[in-house]
Amino acid sequence: MSDNAPRPDTSSTRRWPDRHLWEIQPIRDLGVIAIGIGLVYLGHALSVVTVPLLLALLLAYLLEPIVHRMVTRFKFSRAAAAVTLIIATAILIVIPLIVALVFAIVQGIQFIGELPRLLQSAADTIVPLLGIDQTQADNVIASVTTWVENNLGWIAQGAATKGVGIAEYVFGLIGSTISLGLLMFLVPFFFFFFSTSYANVLEFGRHLIPSAHRDRTIGLIKRMDAIVSAFIRGQVVIAAILGTFHAIGWLIVGVPAAILLGIVAGILSLVPYVIGITLPISIGLLWFDQRGADEPMSIWLIILGPTIVYVIAQLLEGYVLQPLIHGKSTNLDAATIVAAVIACASIAGVYGALIAIPLTACLKIVITDVIWPRVQDWLEGRADDPLPIGRRGNRD
Repeated sequence: MSDNAPRPDTSSTRRWPDRHLWEIQPIRDLGVIAIGIGLVYLGHALSVVTVPLLLALLLAYLLEPIVHRMVTRFKFSRAAAAVTLIIATAILIVIPLIVALVFAIVQGIQFIGELPRLLQSAADTIVPLLGIDQTQADNVIASVTTWVENNLGWIAQGAATKGVGIAEYVFGLIGSTISLGLLMFLVPFFFFFFSTSYANVLEFGRHLIPSAHRDRTIGLIKRMDAIVSAFIRGQVVIAAILGTFHAIGWLIVGVPAAILLGIVAGILSLVPYVIGITLPISIGLLWFDQRGADEPMSIWLIILGPTIVYVIAQLLEGYVLQPLIHGKSTNLDAATIVAAVIACASIAGVYGALIAIPLTACLKIVITDVIWPRVQDWLEGRADDPLPIGRRGNRD
């Protein structure tokens, strides 16, 4: 046999004490897991860069259909389309959001300034009903009022006594926060490069998939992509509409800090069924506010006003927005959605609830297209093992 002839591979026939550590499958698997955990920890340690990087990648993914349409239909270059979207986002979303936050903070400051009076008025109403000694109740209210004035009153004083407007106060706070400034700069910066090189990003990800399973895997990923992208885009649009509707509606019926509470309602609507906690809060705020009014509303108006706004918003979401925007994109029934949200929330809190629906939809694709067909083959005797890793062809 010549020296250039290929030598037979004897690594699979050697005893495990004669192998290198990286040739032992369990140790190699543990090494891969350790590398993954290390990368996650490193990303957390470098969050000032990785967070805007991931946000920019998410935005490039979500806005890719718009960029593609601008390039194919309106003959934009990808760079011009990315710059146009950045400018449009700043004008149509960021600036109005900042203005809304300014008004929300103003309303919050006004409510905090009125909080001691509202507490005293509420105590005057509740104490006689509960039969509590008036002197003890007055002492408790005085203590609470003093604490509120000492610990929360500085917010209102900080905007008033320093001789600056609330807008300057907010912008000064933002300007002094370096991390927020970096976020606002780095997200559009990274978004531009991800958007202009989106095809290269996809090609890079494509080559990370083993060639033997590449076509089937890409097919599954495309189906998951259709579900996830449709859900995320639709949920963001629905949240913006619901937040605006709640803010305007509660402002009309007289709820204190209505704009701030509306923004909170819009954010909470991203998580299914969580927005319901804003209804008792809005009723409570309106009830507190009316205790010291010269001509207070009746208790029925206090309850019905915020409730009508909330119910109309829920009907709008359930019968107009969800069918119109989401449609059948996730292919999940209501019972599965509720169970998925509760299960994921119990495991990962708010973050779990946020990803519950798209994650469940993707798992459903994997189960119906990959796992269940193998289980059927096993049940009908066409396969020895229902798991993909248990096929004879994959064994050494």
